[in-house]
Amino acid sequence: MLPERRFDNIGATVERIIISISNEREKMEQIQKVTVIDFEMSFWRMVTFMVKWAFAAIPAAIILVITWTIITLVFGGILFHH
Repeated sequence: MLPERRFDNIGATVERIIISISNEREKMEQIQKVTVIDFEMSFWRMVTFMVKWAFAAIPAAIILVITWTIITLVFGGILFHH
């Protein structure tokens, strides 16, 4: 009898989890649109943010250049092969 009760508890737990997931799904379907009008940020904090952003863009630009170079070499070799 003891193992059956354990399975009943597991079944009840699974049922509660499924109900919780369906409730969260209903909440997600009712997401409201938000428009940000203004936010406070000091000038130097904005400068720091933009400098960090510029440094973060460098590796992304390198990756894009390498990717574009490989694509150009591959298609150039295919299209203009002698």
